[in-house]
Amino acid sequence: MLYVVSDRAKALIQLAEKGLECLSMPDFFHVVHELIKSYSLAIGRHLRQAHQDLKHAQEALARCQERPHAALDAPEATLLVAARQTEVSRWEEAHNSYRGYLETLSLTLHPFHIADSAPQTSAQVPSHLQATVAAIEGLAQCHQLPVRHAAMTKVRKQLPDLAAVVDFWWAGVRRDVAHAAISPLWQRWAEEALLPRVYWEHALR
Repeated sequence: MLYVVSDRAKALIQLAEKGLECLSMPDFFHVVHELIKSYSLAIGRHLRQAHQDLKHAQEALARCQERPHAALDAPEATLLVAARQTEVSRWEEAHNSYRGYLETLSLTLHPFHIADSAPQTSAQVPSHLQATVAAIEGLAQCHQLPVRHAAMTKVRKQLPDLAAVVDFWWAGVRRDVAHAAISPLWQRWAEEALLPRVYWEHALR
């Protein structure tokens, strides 16, 4: 059993499907890279700017506190520091949420569900991937980041093909099980108990 992973160049897809007569799937790296280009850098810029603004506000407050004649400006400077700290917290939360969504994407593309290790198919995986991508778009909209319709459309189009790796994995398992000629009871035990344990141990390594 073979499959080809590519950046979705037409020539490579044709090579897989017609030349090698095998499954062609998008590269998960390129899908994530598209998301990073769309929003990660923008979130990072806002976070860096928020930290710089907070630093300048704190320095201004320190100068007010050091000069007795500038005491009248201290309340305003204190309020500015609080506002800048709120902005830092806002962008730190956005940054952490965004990284969490990217992690969720990578943890979704497995033959077992991350929460309970239940077997999953390529029919189930795309809905989880689509939900995570939608959450990323919602985060971007909430923080008024530039809309990246073209990039997100490109990402969405690749999700069903990306999920095909799950069915490919299970096809290999069932082929091996057929060769082993084990009973349905032992087959169910292998799929629900043995394989998840072995798979996640390997993934962790």
